[in-house]
Amino acid sequence: MSIPVPNLDDRSFMELVASARERIRQVDPSWEPTVHDPGMVLVEAFAHLTDMLIYRLNRVPEKLYTVYLNLLGTALRPPHAAQALLEFTRTDPKAGPVTIPKGTQVGCQPGVPGAPQPVFTTTEDALLPAGGQTVQVPAVDAVLHEAVPVGTGTGRPGQVAQLPAVPAVAGEGLAVGIEVPEGTQLRSGNAVLVEGRPFRICREVEAFADAGPDEAAVRVDRSAGTLAFPWWPEDEPAPPP
Repeated sequence: MSIPVPNLDDRSFMELVASARERIRQVDPSWEPTVHDPGMVLVEAFAHLTDMLIYRLNRVPEKLYTVYLNLLGTALRPPHAAQALLEFTRTDPKAGPVTIPKGTQVGCQPGVPGAPQPVFTTTEDALLPAGGQTVQVPAVDAVLHEAVPVGTGTGRPGQVAQLPAVPAVAGEGLAVGIEVPEGTQLRSGNAVLVEGRPFRICREVEAFADAGPDEAAVRVDRSAGTLAFPWWPEDEPAPPP
């Protein structure tokens, strides 16, 4: 049984008429609309048309709700990965140090027969020293991707790139970089080397207006898996990379 979805607009015909009459008083206080006023015929006619539009709007398929919310600038919240603290135990007490690399995957039997097997991936390197019995490592129920190219820029405004895996989970684990020519002067903390090639780190923003004039910015829609870069008029030079 599905949960009842509230109406997108719950105004009635009489509420639309009352709202229009209130607006008339604000715009033209000298006009006192009465039942026999020709202007009220227009008010009720448009209120009726609006009421029909609201009726149809409230009966659109549920899959279109997301589209309408996107038009209003509202995006789905990204999923959150389950987190756990894994404990690795030594089987041979006499063995030397053991390194557990980042990205090690550990699975377990599902609690419900037939359900997908949960697989947790370690998010950092760990070392079980000689003589130690156990070591704990943080892990998430997600797939880790490192240094994955998502596209080649053309220098034109408003470019959009697609992530290889959708959706991307929420959190601080996502970093977006733009490759820059060797020798480019960048502030400390704004660059990273990937296979010996320099990349400038972009700052994730909700709106491009939040970015500074010389700051590389990117908007990330984790649910859709898209990376949107700034737009600027075609007749203006592109901002620095």
